[in-house]
Amino acid sequence: MPSSIPRTQPLWKRVSREAARFARGEGALPPPGKGAWNLFLSTFFFFSTIGYINVLWRTQTVTNVPGVLLAGATAGTIAVGYAYAIAYRKWWFLVVPLAFHFDLATRLIFVPAFRLHLIANVPIPSPEATASRLVAVWGTILGLALGQIFIMRFIARIVRSAALDRAEIAVAQRMHASIVPGVRLEGEGFIVDGVSDTSTRMGGDLCDALRVGHDTYAVVADVSGHGVGAGLVMAMVKGCVRARLMQGGELPAIVGDINRVLCTQLTDGAFVTLAMARVRGGEVEVALAGHPPALVVGKQGVRRIENANLPLGLVEGEVFVSTPVHLQPGEALVLYTDGLYERPDERHPLERRDVGLDGLTELVQAGMAAGEQTAATLMPRLRGQGAPVDDQTLLVLRRDG
Repeated sequence: MPSSIPRTQPLWKRVSREAARFARGEGALPPPGKGAWNLFLSTFFFFSTIGYINVLWRTQTVTNVPGVLLAGATAGTIAVGYAYAIAYRKWWFLVVPLAFHFDLATRLIFVPAFRLHLIANVPIPSPEATASRLVAVWGTILGLALGQIFIMRFIARIVRSAALDRAEIAVAQRMHASIVPGVRLEGEGFIVDGVSDTSTRMGGDLCDALRVGHDTYAVVADVSGHGVGAGLVMAMVKGCVRARLMQGGELPAIVGDINRVLCTQLTDGAFVTLAMARVRGGEVEVALAGHPPALVVGKQGVRRIENANLPLGLVEGEVFVSTPVHLQPGEALVLYTDGLYERPDERHPLERRDVGLDGLTELVQAGMAAGEQTAATLMPRLRGQGAPVDDQTLLVLRRDG
């Protein structure tokens, strides 16, 4: 329902106001395109035959030719009302065709037409009745034929559109595979590896690692939204992140610069959560921007590094902070996106609850204890069964030893 029509208004006011706006081509929906008109025209012609068949059933009297045409047009128009309400999900509009079923069509259309002598009943048999029946027969034949033509045009348009969509998605899938490949990087006694699974053929998660001089960076980011749009933003974010990392500097300053750039580029309320870790001189530092807590998995268990900043792209003047992390040999820093814990927990199927942060922490700890030390070996334990409902990304930065 359009937001401009308050829900407190009576139903009849909402109907009349929206009908007027639709007639002017205004409102929440754009004017129907060629595909929609093909659907509506096929509906009109198919269901106009009901009016013609109703004429053929009569045995005593029948309306004259204008009455037959009016009956077909009325039946087709009522059907279009149903089609419009269903196709555009304007369920309140169903009251209009329903009202015509309950004698409204007779009162508003046929009674005035009779009074104005535009239509009249003629006896059977008579030349006028024969003409009316011929018009009804040919109206039925033409209605079925034209309905078939327009529905085939509608289907052909959908098929062409689907083919174009599949081609675009295939291109997007290849782009995503090249932008977010599997991550594997070793150096300074640390091993970084990461994997990313998408909920669609092009995801909005970023998993990346690179060396700049003597520093090693590991990055996980999550763009708001799903699909191709989020994937394109993710590609822009990766380019922005890599370009800024090449310049060096302190981690909070790097994240702050990336945020300022994204504040000028992202629109429509889009934002990006980010986790960035840096290895410098054997020490690890991590910065979070609206991202789920980082997990430090060690011999004493798992501890979380909580987020202290807003996501990127929201507030240009946000001041970011970083946290030093001391990793002993064999310990790991785990970065991930929310798709890994905002999913059904198969361990408790009857409770119908998500894994949650606590559940994910338990799974990570159990996996590491079982020797699943890399993202590739740990991911099967974390991703769950079936297709993911959200993009799922995991990156493990582990100190060798």
